[in-house]
Amino acid sequence: MSMVTRTLLIVAPAVLAAAALRPRSNSSRQSATGNASGAGS
Repeated sequence: MSMVTRTLLIVAPAVLAAAALRPRSNSSRQSATGNASGAGS
């Protein structure tokens, strides 16, 4: 398996999960979401 394929298999689900969780967490856990995204980047 190539490195690109392996990276996509790891990154794609993580990006989709983050996109799915963001709108829900934004309204109820705004500060927690801000801290998590700040620490992530």
